Amino acid sequence: MKLSYIFKTLIFVIFAFGATIICYFSTNAINNHIVLSQAQKFSINTIAQATIQPMFNHPVHLEIEVKDDLDAPSGKILELEFDNEPLFLKPVDTNGDRALIHMQIRPGIYTIRWKVENNKKFWPRITTYEKKITIEKTSLWKHILIKGRKIQVS
Repeated sequence: MKLSYIFKTLIFVIFAFGATIICYFSTNAINNHIVLSQAQKFSINTIAQATIQPMFNHPVHLEIEVKDDLDAPSGKILELEFDNEPLFLKPVDTNGDRALIHMQIRPGIYTIRWKVENNKKFWPRITTYEKKITIEKTSLWKHILIKGRKIQVS
């Protein structure tokens, strides 16, 4: 007798729960809207804003790699400036590496200037090179490689 009572109660609870779920989803289908939690709404809105309206004022990661040109006898870099700010150069190592600089900058136009030592027998002894670098608003990062007299921006 007691087992039959527990069994009937369990069947009733399952039936009531199922009816409640069916009524809930049919009401939402009639009203033609989707029920989302607050976290789901936040993630969907964030994704929509990021794809529709990209952030144009975000900082861009800039990496400047400086190397002496070991192939040319007069490819030693003496000084380096980025946007009129001097950057530190360490002594040359066996690979010709002088600096690996990381910084966060805003989109815009910047000037990079470096001085290279020429052959000591000819004039001028030092040549200054200058390049304007444009950081686009849609860029996430920019890499600049200076090797002796050559510069490569990617």
